[in-house]
Amino acid sequence: TFAHAQTDNVDFQTWHMLIMNRPLSTQYRAYFEIQPRFANDSDRLGTVLIRPAIGYNLRPNVSLWLGYALVPTYQPRRTENRVFQQLLVTNQFQRFTLIN
Repeated sequence: TFAHAQTDNVDFQTWHMLIMNRPLSTQYRAYFEIQPRFANDSDRLGTVLIRPAIGYNLRPNVSLWLGYALVPTYQPRRTENRVFQQLLVTNQFQRFTLIN
């Protein structure tokens, strides 16, 4: 017999992102991210990530961040609240910047 994959649960999604990253001083930075994610073949808002943070420059290309994440989900309706942290390493190349 042949195996058949279930195909009726296909959901095309689009995720958009707006990031702002500003210096507060030589050592500290402010960060804000908003990321709406559209689901159901991109016809309705599914989840939104809202993440403000404060960063500390360890080196000119290395920064440590601490922030808050608010993540409302609309289907099913629930909201996640959490603290997040990240370490960013920035490498500048001739034509682009790589951030890990």
